[in-house]
Amino acid sequence: VNCFRLHNRQLLAAHRSAREAVEGRRRGGPGDICGHLLCLADVHLRARDPIGALGFSLRCLSAAEGSRLLHHRAEALVRIARVRLDMGDLYGALCLAEEVTPQLVARGSAELRGEALVVQANVLLSLLARMARGDAAGAAPDARTREQLLREAARVLDEAAGHFAAAADLGAQRRCHYVAARVCHELRDFGARDRHAGRFRRACDALRGGGHL
Repeated sequence: VNCFRLHNRQLLAAHRSAREAVEGRRRGGPGDICGHLLCLADVHLRARDPIGALGFSLRCLSAAEGSRLLHHRAEALVRIARVRLDMGDLYGALCLAEEVTPQLVARGSAELRGEALVVQANVLLSLLARMARGDAAGAAPDARTREQLLREAARVLDEAAGHFAAAADLGAQRRCHYVAARVCHELRDFGARDRHAGRFRRACDALRGGGHL
């Protein structure tokens, strides 16, 4: 129910329901509690409150490790990676996303694998923007470094879109293809740009009920 509410942007209802469950009014097993904590973390992430999301993610991580719920542990680590990204800790976010990837191959859902890859792509693009502004140590990236980072971001976004397609998450597919099209345009890879742009349009049509991917 809470996942449905989050998908439909009913953040307050999702937050209230998950909070009541975590506080014990409708207490379930460890897996249920982890699910509610992840829901609360997602609400705060969508509200651009990474500090609020961090507390619930860490609580979920602790509960998952205590009950050996490896899937929920992986989900908590992906949330923490997103928190670090939102807080500007690019290196920490990338390390966590890369650390959890082998676990996701074995146990994670297609959607979670896509989310971890999106974190990696966002780190690469944020790093490029930070270097271009001169915020990072050293000079702005040379042409070769910039191209390498863009190509890796495009590859990761394409892989993420594939996982979201397997999970039938049209909204996430649309976002991946939109960003990938822009990245490919920067690379002057116009064939890949047009391919992603076409998939972006088809995802938009499918979300409006006017077509199928």
